[in-house]
Formats: sequence, structure tokens, C-alpha cells
Amino acid sequence: MVKIYEEGFIRIRGKRFRIGKEYTKKYYEEGNLYISGKHIFKEYYKEPKLTKEAKIKYKGKTYLNTGAIGYLDEDGYFTMTGRASRFFIRSDSNKVYLEHIQKILSYLDCVEKCAAVPKPNDELLYESKAYIVLKNGYEPTEELKQKIIKQLEQPVKSGTKIEQLKNYEIPKTIEFVSELPYTKADKLDYKKLEEQTKEEYKKEKQYKIGGKK
Repeated sequence: MVKIYEEGFIRIRGKRFRIGKEYTKKYYEEGNLYISGKHIFKEYYKEPKLTKEAKIKYKGKTYLNTGAIGYLDEDGYFTMTGRASRFFIRSDSNKVYLEHIQKILSYLDCVEKCAAVPKPNDELLYESKAYIVLKNGYEPTEELKQKIIKQLEQPVKSGTKIEQLKNYEIPKTIEFVSELPYTKADKLDYKKLEEQTKEEYKKEKQYKIGGKK
């Protein structure tokens, strides 16, 4: 969390930051964080397309998309909620941010830890799958899975905030696990979960076409 000292901007040691998706956002509305200043690199080496995608022009200044997602509150504080790099686009052109799904899932009383990853889908290209570690006292039943999905179909409250997933963001598959995998750097191993999910999809497809396990 960091304080905004100028309307719409954050200043840290001479750096200039701006939050926005279409360059402006309302309070508590999530958007990408853009930065501007002498510290911004000129370009990706021999990658003009990446450079163009990473930068925007706003009121005569060049801003770099940091990939951080967050929101501003009325007191001028910026809170980071996730990374824009973890997303997928469905065949209907809807973009799904996995960090956003995880954040809403974490608001539920039964969730201790969670991770959301893309799962291949023949019609939509991808759909979201959630891996959930339950809090003590909750049993990993099918009934609880359905209850979680129904909760996600409604506005979810956390403190004074109320948020809701769009229908296409709601995980179509939920799997309860005793623990989540971590890398040697002690970060969630999303790559391992994605590979595991792909294997699950392949096996499901084999069953559908009458293949063997």
C-alpha cells in the first residue's frame, strides 16, 4: 500500500506513477499501474511490438505498464491486488485475470489458501480452475464445492468492500487439496498446477472419446 501525493499519481523518489485501465479509474475500481520518469527504459531490445504494448502516451507523457493491478481509496492510498500477467482470453474475447479470482475466493470463510489457473476447454479455449486449501473444520465435499460456486455468483463482502466475479470468471472446476505447491523461492508454483490441470484435461478428453486411462 502506498500513498498518492498528487491527484491520480504516486510519487516515490522522483518516480511518477498512475493507476488506470483507460487511464482513469474510480475509487476501489481495479486497474493497471503505469509509471513514468527518467528511470523508464527506452525499449525492449529488437522487440518493437513488446515496447509498443508496454507503453502508453497520456497528456504528453510516456507511461510504462508495470503489470501490477490495484486500486485507490478515498484517502489516496494505492493497494496492489495482483499481477496482470496471469490472465487468459477466452474464444468469446473475455479476458480473465486469475489473481482477481484468487482474491475473491480468499474472502470466503472456508478458504485458507487458493490458486486459480487456466484449464483448456474445447469451446472456450480456456476456463478457470481453482485449487483450494480449506480451513480447519470444513470437509472437502461436493456439496461444499457447489456452495462455493453459488457464493461466487453473488456479491462477496470483505470488510467494507463488496466485489463480485463476472459469470465467465467463476471457476468451472474446484479441487480441494491439502496443500499448494511452492517453488524454491517460496512462491506459488503456478506452472506445476497448470501442467497438472492440462494432464487432467487430456484424461477427461480421452474418456469422452472412449479412450483408455
